[in-house]
Amino acid sequence: LNAPYIAEMARAEMVGRYGSEAYTEGYNVTTTVPSHLQEIANDALRQGLISYDQRHGYRGPESRLPGMTREAWLAELSKYRSIGGLEPAIVTQVEKSGILVLRRNGEEQAVPWDSMKWARPFLNTNSLGPRPQQPADVAAVGDVVRVQQQQDGSLSFVQIPAAQSALVSLDPNSGAIEALVGGFSFEQSNYNRAVQAKRQPGSSFKPFIYSAALDSGYTAATLVNDAPIILSDDYLSQKWRPKNDNNTFLGPIRLREALYRSRNLVSIRLLQDMGVSRTLDYIQRFGFDEQDLPRNLSLALGTASLTPMEIAEGWATFANGGYKIEPYLIQRIEDRNGKTLFRANRARVPGSEPSEEN
Repeated sequence: LNAPYIAEMARAEMVGRYGSEAYTEGYNVTTTVPSHLQEIANDALRQGLISYDQRHGYRGPESRLPGMTREAWLAELSKYRSIGGLEPAIVTQVEKSGILVLRRNGEEQAVPWDSMKWARPFLNTNSLGPRPQQPADVAAVGDVVRVQQQQDGSLSFVQIPAAQSALVSLDPNSGAIEALVGGFSFEQSNYNRAVQAKRQPGSSFKPFIYSAALDSGYTAATLVNDAPIILSDDYLSQKWRPKNDNNTFLGPIRLREALYRSRNLVSIRLLQDMGVSRTLDYIQRFGFDEQDLPRNLSLALGTASLTPMEIAEGWATFANGGYKIEPYLIQRIEDRNGKTLFRANRARVPGSEPSEEN
């Protein structure tokens, strides 16, 4: 099973528990992660990033090595490594039906034109060049490119994504981690974005604001005015005029509709009415650190600095009916003789069935 981020988290926790003995005593560690869910997570994140990256155009070959012998090409290929299942290859022939590439194992294999049609030239963040009309518009002999092997054994034309991503899946009833991917490829970067990368959660944070509103006396049917608002602040050089993402305003709108439509102005008015300090006191009950939450009205738009794991932990409270959970990874530890040294005995939401160990 390809789960290097999980393995590294388990290694770090074992070293924290047993010090250097973690490397020498032959411990057997069982995690909470079912293999089939981790495989699905790996595929979902990688294919999602590849699709996203292809919509933003082709940035060209990683290198150009024309006029070299086959042996020289193989020597050059040995300097590249596969990243996230994307294998380096050198274009040896360009035809109307596609290209032929030389792989590191010395085999030549065809890459069909259909898998190359996405490769519009990348110009800048917002602009792409014209659609390619033939393989020669995309690749030339000697180009170092990336290919991905499909389930039927064929190759598709790809490139290493410039963007990154993370995925975490929790059992909301216990906090058991069921899948985690910290980036496109551990070989490319061992930085675990699922638990280390703090970013702005944006609108996914709004339900915590609405939860505080419900606890403050609002109901799902309460009317709030979705209308322009101008705010001034002693720390801002100019007045703040927040907008909805489509720059429209719906006027008086019920809370339930404002939430599923993700109306920015309603979230800001809710926070303004409840007060920032009071709302922060409530939101911290979901497990968020006060230092990561801004003490101003931008909090309503999700400007906190939180990791994907922290957001998943907070959302688990909604999923399980209001119980705070603590994420955990190691289910059981045995010594070299099979004696159980540790078994996780975390509290579970009342009425929920324990998940199977894998």
